[in-house]
Amino acid sequence: MLSFFRINDPFRLVGILVILVLIRAVFFFQVPPLLLPELNWLILGEKLGQGATMYVEVWDKTAPLSALIYRGLYYFLGNSILPYRILAMLVIFIQSAFFNWVLIRKNVYNEKSYLPALFYVLFACSTFDMLILSPSLMSLTFLLLVFRNILSLNEEAFDNEIFKTGIYLGIAILLYLPNFVFIIFIAIGFALFRTASTRQYLLFIYGISFIFSFFFIYYFWIGKLHFFFQNFLSNIFDFNWVSYLSWKTIIAVMLLPSFFLIISLLRIFNETSFINFQSNTQLLMLIWLAVALLSNVSAPNFGTYQLILLTPVFSLFVTYFFLLYRKKLLKEILFLAFIVLIGFNGYASGYPLGRLQNYINYENLYVSKPKEFDISQQKILVLGENLSYYHDNQLATPYLDWELSQAHFAYLDTYASMIATYENLEKDLPEIIIDEVGFAEKLFSKISILQKSYTKQGKFYFLKKEARKI
Repeated sequence: MLSFFRINDPFRLVGILVILVLIRAVFFFQVPPLLLPELNWLILGEKLGQGATMYVEVWDKTAPLSALIYRGLYYFLGNSILPYRILAMLVIFIQSAFFNWVLIRKNVYNEKSYLPALFYVLFACSTFDMLILSPSLMSLTFLLLVFRNILSLNEEAFDNEIFKTGIYLGIAILLYLPNFVFIIFIAIGFALFRTASTRQYLLFIYGISFIFSFFFIYYFWIGKLHFFFQNFLSNIFDFNWVSYLSWKTIIAVMLLPSFFLIISLLRIFNETSFINFQSNTQLLMLIWLAVALLSNVSAPNFGTYQLILLTPVFSLFVTYFFLLYRKKLLKEILFLAFIVLIGFNGYASGYPLGRLQNYINYENLYVSKPKEFDISQQKILVLGENLSYYHDNQLATPYLDWELSQAHFAYLDTYASMIATYENLEKDLPEIIIDEVGFAEKLFSKISILQKSYTKQGKFYFLKKEARKI
């Protein structure tokens, strides 16, 4: 079977697509629960689709280009999550084909094959949540364009290619903010594949700035530039790393891919037949590995779906292993075992079996609407971090992200914050306020007119019928 994909024939991509669909088919018939990040993006797309302005009328850390994509997808697909997941599969397949094309065109291997695309897809199937339409997945498309441009650099490279590299990275950052650390990757890549002048490094920075300038100009034009800094750019310096998953779960689901990556690296280090370009490419991908891990550390809420940024690294090195491995029969057995195990790994992450539940637990990543809140189709505000209440409901007010909301809520003692909070509530009055953190009493004490408009039932505050407008 492995030999089938070693033939330099673009129609091998059809086989790769079939394998991708077969591995993921079980999730079409037995759809895994909605994930909290997915719910966040659905809420965001719905709110923006209703005419809200990102960072001004919706406070969330999602990068602006991703927010625009979710807005467009809400318009065409609504709130059904299955089309989003199918679209994510399509994105992964296109990325794998493009990455494979770059490696063939640049002669990264001595043999032209479609193994890189195959292993690209297989790694993406190693956990069920990698194939969700996340900002990190969408941004990976432009990081691959960056990778292509770096491999294309030589002493005769045109300055506009360096400028385009800056544009590609700028787009990747505006899709997923932690990608800003890939500046390190590009700086080292320039040094590996050409001697770049100071002017060319500045040209690269200008390319990034050029993309960002569109958003600076827009928010400056509407007089809300401070919201763009407060709710997006300031998160670069947010090192409050929180993981949805335990370390035990992360290690368990990544054990198989990590094992194959390690033995691949060991095999490559013992090989001496590489030309300089191939060795530099391998070194560049090791830097990608380090930078991608660093970007995941800088992400505010971590889930294994963000490890999708490691896919090109896994693809490149594991392909080397199977191309360099000499024992043909054992290699075929190992390859078939890998496909079966990676499929099982992906299934087990979505539906843990038996004792695996002690090691793989994604429950903290699932949307779990509290049983005492059997309410839908209402405009609500959650005071706290539990987004599950928003399932089948709508966001009222801009305060989607609880941490960002502290820019107002933590300073209600000041007149400016109190007035701003009141205006945001008055414009989009919640029909229900859910107080998860015991904050409502302080809110009502500072804005007493609100308290007269709600009746309290436990931690729920229901808007009175006669108070639809304050």
